[in-house]
Amino acid sequence: ILHLDGDRKYSEKAYKYYKKMGLNAIVKNISENRQPRVVYKLLERYQPDIVVITGHDAMIRAKGGYHDIHNYKNSKYFIQTVLPYPSFAPVKITIPLLIKGTA
Repeated sequence: ILHLDGDRKYSEKAYKYYKKMGLNAIVKNISENRQPRVVYKLLERYQPDIVVITGHDAMIRAKGGYHDIHNYKNSKYFIQTVLPYPSFAPVKITIPLLIKGTA
């Protein structure tokens, strides 16, 4: 498992959980805006079977409404991060996951 998270606290929680469950996981605390620049290198280095990319988002402006990706702080980085993955290795199943929460 390769897990990238933009928040140190959640990275540490995830690492402890993977360890508790006996899973082999590399958890990297990488800010959302850096994730697109480093993901491919990390995929090449670790060649994981499972990739988990988590980040934290917030609406930065209401102009244009909830459906405009430019109104969010980090959504564009998530998209830029996940786009290269399918071209990296054959993927049998891809499950995009968006979890909304409050900031």
